[in-house]
Amino acid sequence: MTDTLAAAVGPDPLSGPASATVTPADVAKVKAEVLKRINQSAHMSQGFRLVNQADYQSSLSELRGKLKSKSFQQTDEGKMCKLMHDILTDDAHLAEYLDEDIAQYLETNEAGKKVLNTKAMDFHGKNQVANAKLKRKQLFLMFKEIIQAQVELNTFAQRLKVAFGAEISFPPGAYGGIKSYSGALAKITTRMRNNDVGDLKDCARITVKVKKFKDLQGAKLFICGTEEFKAVASHQKSLKDRYQLSGTSSVLAKHNVEPDSSGYKDIKFFLKMSGGQIAELQLNIPGMLIAKKKAHIVYDIARTNQDAFDSRQQFQVTSPEVLEKVKKKMDGDWFGFIRSKLNGIGPDADCLEGMIDVLKSKGTLIVEPKQAEALNRISKQLYAAGLGEALLDPK
Repeated sequence: MTDTLAAAVGPDPLSGPASATVTPADVAKVKAEVLKRINQSAHMSQGFRLVNQADYQSSLSELRGKLKSKSFQQTDEGKMCKLMHDILTDDAHLAEYLDEDIAQYLETNEAGKKVLNTKAMDFHGKNQVANAKLKRKQLFLMFKEIIQAQVELNTFAQRLKVAFGAEISFPPGAYGGIKSYSGALAKITTRMRNNDVGDLKDCARITVKVKKFKDLQGAKLFICGTEEFKAVASHQKSLKDRYQLSGTSSVLAKHNVEPDSSGYKDIKFFLKMSGGQIAELQLNIPGMLIAKKKAHIVYDIARTNQDAFDSRQQFQVTSPEVLEKVKKKMDGDWFGFIRSKLNGIGPDADCLEGMIDVLKSKGTLIVEPKQAEALNRISKQLYAAGLGEALLDPK
């Protein structure tokens, strides 16, 4: 039985309580649902991924071969591959993508390796572990396609560079702009646990910056005329225009949406590459991209406990990855920038500097209600200023 079918008829949201033996009757009960998930033609998705064990073991062996090179491990690709290998082979790493209480089931086996004792778990725990183990394999097997999609997306963006004098940049993440394996896995296990790997549409991604606001409409219409966009244009989510550039009589008006709650605006496209992978292209102006770069650390902090942040309740950031980002990005230059570019922000900056001082001295990051409010105000002011030229360096 493949991992995919086992997950569907065993501990998985599609099934009832797990049984020791999967019978033909069990399979028949979920067959229609499984086929529906695999197809997903009604949705803008790359589909539910089947896992072939022979292909998986071959790819894992190839990955191990690459990691034998110390020089390769020092590259951006090598660092991503090392983390990918650790997550695939070490349950201690996998536990980071599960509820905190599941870590108590980590045991050390005879080989000295940490493994999750699923026999001791209740149905909820078994379900979550099976879901995460399947998704880590699916995502791993999909990564070669993601890399190829990124190459094609880069070529696509060059057309905008020629036509509009646009600049191309890559969001923070793994090498070449690709979303990191760990970040992609976290999205479908901790933040959007009911999503499948095929629902990931931002692993291959790129940002295109036009020089002036007036160029946004021309670049938008140019992209709408490409085959890559037409392949997914029937889906409502294929385009999200937070600048609302289309008039009410335009066929594109249905894609006009409000800015997000922080005030951030962009025009986001999903494009279908030749291999079937869906990639993300964000179109924007200079000021808004500067605001996004400076405000992204607020987003990183908030999403570690979004409910607590939104309700202004105290919470602690425990993710090692986020803690490192905060130490690196919320430095003297960051505080100097917001103090010089945003009016009346001094008290909020003072409040956050106190939070960072505690992080540096004690290694803990506790966000109090007043600090969450300060983070929120700074983020909103950055995006408001990004609509104009206030954040740009004087010429």
